[in-house]
Amino acid sequence: MELTRITLFTIASAAGATALMIGPGLALAWLLARGEFRGRLMVETFVSMPLVMPPVATGLILLMLCAPRGPVGRLLQAVGIDIVFTWKAVVLAMAVMGLPLFVRTVRAGIEQVDRRYEAVAATLGAPPLREHAAIGKSCSLRRRGRNQAPGVSQRQDPVAGEPKRCQDRRRIVIIGSENGA
Repeated sequence: MELTRITLFTIASAAGATALMIGPGLALAWLLARGEFRGRLMVETFVSMPLVMPPVATGLILLMLCAPRGPVGRLLQAVGIDIVFTWKAVVLAMAVMGLPLFVRTVRAGIEQVDRRYEAVAATLGAPPLREHAAIGKSCSLRRRGRNQAPGVSQRQDPVAGEPKRCQDRRRIVIIGSENGA
């Protein structure tokens, strides 16, 4: 009975952490893959910090931030949310530790999509989010169709040994026809 309860708690915590990091993770991955701005290296370093720091140090930083006297803890307590030593802390810690892995995987997927196809989709009238979502989805489905792991962002060219980018012209035609082009 105890094992079942622990397993269900772990699954629920992982699902909560995943839900918590999807929004910021997608935004950060898009920003790092497509954005060119001053301080990009600092953002990339900050996102990767939980991977290079010992987990205990990351936990202590979270504890200091979310404690009732910490900067985030004070704000949360003002609205009646207590995090420290609750299931919410477990979900937050899992999200912080998983965020760099999520961002790296999604960023690699975004970078593999050839920008020329997004540009063509834009000329056919697709809005920016729609153009990337349609082309990126098409590329990821093709990759999974080749029995490659979803986390693998590029495949190697057997001749040149260079990564190939996803190129799917069929999807662009579909986007154009959906918008009446």
